[in-house]
Amino acid sequence: MKQNLFQYIILGVMGLFILAGVAAFALYKGSGKNSYELLVWGEIPEQQFNLMKGYLSSEGDSFSIVYQYVEPERMTRDLTDALSTKTGPDIILTTADKLLENSERLLPVSFEMMPVSMFESTYLPQLLPLYQGSNGFRGLPLMIDPLVLYSNSTLLARNGIANPPSTWQEMGDYIGRVTQLNESGDIIQSAMALGTMSNVTRSKDIISSLLLQSGNPITQITGETSQTFLQVGPTPNSDARYIVNHYVQYSDPQKSLYTWNSTMPRDEDEFIAGRLASYIGYGSEAQMLADRNPNMSVVVSRFPQALTSGNQAVYGKVYGFSITREGESRYEGALKAVLALTKPENAQEFATMQHMAPATRSAFGTVSNNPEQDFKGRDVIYNSALISSGWLDPDPEESNKIFSQMVSTVVTGAQSVSDAVQEADRDLKDLLE
Repeated sequence: MKQNLFQYIILGVMGLFILAGVAAFALYKGSGKNSYELLVWGEIPEQQFNLMKGYLSSEGDSFSIVYQYVEPERMTRDLTDALSTKTGPDIILTTADKLLENSERLLPVSFEMMPVSMFESTYLPQLLPLYQGSNGFRGLPLMIDPLVLYSNSTLLARNGIANPPSTWQEMGDYIGRVTQLNESGDIIQSAMALGTMSNVTRSKDIISSLLLQSGNPITQITGETSQTFLQVGPTPNSDARYIVNHYVQYSDPQKSLYTWNSTMPRDEDEFIAGRLASYIGYGSEAQMLADRNPNMSVVVSRFPQALTSGNQAVYGKVYGFSITREGESRYEGALKAVLALTKPENAQEFATMQHMAPATRSAFGTVSNNPEQDFKGRDVIYNSALISSGWLDPDPEESNKIFSQMVSTVVTGAQSVSDAVQEADRDLKDLLE
């Protein structure tokens, strides 16, 4: 780990110098001062984005930014409609899972402007496959919001538990000590919400994490060739049959891992009510959970890992800036703005505001004692960001339905695990083509 950290420090410093050179080249425009008017759409509230505008004031040029908040689930639909009428934004701030389905609507950051080696030395290495396209990068990453485990420390202590589970191998003991059933067999206290889809808020992302931990990239695009790996994984025991078979045991009353079922309320609500010991959510959710129940003592820990695969991973939402085809005539100004907003120091400051981790390597090479850069779960979120990844999702909304169908039909007994995974793989492949 020390060696890895040292590598991040060295590569991060190199990335800073290289990125500074590129930014200087991109921002240079003779001796005059240029003015740019840009429209930005993003998936964070307007009030929070407005704090970023100050990062542009020291760039020499003048930027007039109009920002519009867009609901994450509406971004692709609204962008498509707006570009068709030439009323779209110049830049979007969105998550990496939407980049593939919007690739035809985006203008790449060329490899001449940012070589692959520069991207790798500037940003965390696992982000490269998410952003690299055939003609350049689909955007530049800003910050990462990894899945973490929130646990009710009072509930844990009441059941004689000092720490929440850190591996899936510890789940059996954890469930046995925490989960309680009444005389009718109904769950009255649960260890963790797993095994279903409809009432587990981050179910698709949990399944994705399990697949990534097994070494399964879920999808892969090389040139004009696309592949899916749900049915046949790249390594032994990495296909979705093993993952689904494990996941559904948590909702099977006949299994020792039984701790949840589809008739229960939503996991977030049960956690707030004090009837769910651990809740899987994003690192940025800490304040929301505290606001909903300020009297609950919550400990934040990493998403459980697998001991057998030796591959540490967790799904994370990666936010970044991309330039749209609407901004083609204003590409110079849009690129200057994106380069300025994603500078390592700016990324770190803004990520802190969002209770996330920056996407740049250099942020992980130093330990900050600045109280203004501290927030609940910061160390866990930063450590989780180092192993956070995603996958090339052809359509997040439709793939969510595919994952839900894959699990739900097994839970209800409508399909075998093999048949459900085979159908899901075929449907996902159809989305990619």
